Amino acid sequence: MTKSIYKRILLKLSGEALMGNDSFGVNPETINKIVNEVKTAKSLGVEIAIVIEVEIYLEALLLVLLEWIGQQQTIWEC
Repeated sequence: MTKSIYKRILLKLSGEALMGNDSFGVNPETINKIVNEVKTAKSLGVEIAIVIEVEIYLEALLLVLLEWIGQQQTIWEC
């Protein structure tokens, strides 16, 4: 199995990043790409912290993303 050179990463996503090529909202294709990249990193043994800078109504998106990748979740609201 290949290993990553990084033990831990911080993935910071803005609302704009989640829009992909759309002019507003959350682009499902973009989310799938992000989830697949996170899954790949996790399979290499990388510990991942995810920060999403979006409106509160998108907190559900974070919960779905964590469930898709099988990650234990801790959420801090600031």
